[in-house]
Amino acid sequence: MLYSRREFFQYSGAWLGAKWLEGLLGEEQIPSWPLIRVKTDMPYVCIGIDDGWYPSIVEQFLKIMEEDEGTKFTVFPVGKVMMQSADVWRAVKAAGHVIGNHSHDHLYVRGKTKERIKRSFRVFEEEDYPEVFGEAFPKPGWARVPFAEAPVKANQNVRDVLFEMNDFDVHWRRDSYSWNTNGVNNARNREYCLKNIGQLVQGDIGVIHFSSLDMAILPALLSNLAERGLVNVPFPVLWEARRDK
Repeated sequence: MLYSRREFFQYSGAWLGAKWLEGLLGEEQIPSWPLIRVKTDMPYVCIGIDDGWYPSIVEQFLKIMEEDEGTKFTVFPVGKVMMQSADVWRAVKAAGHVIGNHSHDHLYVRGKTKERIKRSFRVFEEEDYPEVFGEAFPKPGWARVPFAEAPVKANQNVRDVLFEMNDFDVHWRRDSYSWNTNGVNNARNREYCLKNIGQLVQGDIGVIHFSSLDMAILPALLSNLAERGLVNVPFPVLWEARRDK
């Protein structure tokens, strides 16, 4: 069943309060595999936005979202980058977007030991996040592994680490592939990226990045979803709306 945006906000308004995440995931055991979609009867998709190397691009994102304050994203900044522009990321969180763990140093996990992987993800949660936001990283939490290292060639060390840390391994089913264009923001590349990420269907998890190209297609992407009766929600909302609990 598809819902209008008005209907969506009528039944999901509870999510938009200041404490909408509190107690959402409870103490249940998280899955130990990378998630690329969630089976749900709600008209939800979840687009994660990764990296955040350039504060000006993150500020551009915030400006774009002023025109659509009801839509919230899950964002996955690199910890050391987040530390370097803490005020910007505090503004992202204050705007209602959910912060996920993308490792401290954008770690390329292939071939890395379990100890090395654990160190990078733990530094994000135990040092970077508390320093920036003045509070503990939420548990259960959500993490995204850099460099697309999840479902295609699942790294057992990564799976073990995130499971032990009580973090969801939030991967994706659809990608804009903006990284495949050398970052050139032109009409051809915008069409290419929008076509790729525009294939999201109900329950899908997607990925874009804090890049000028992905920010350029963001308004059109949200319009595309709305036209098809879909709404982007943060990962914990999508998970809570899963069909089989």
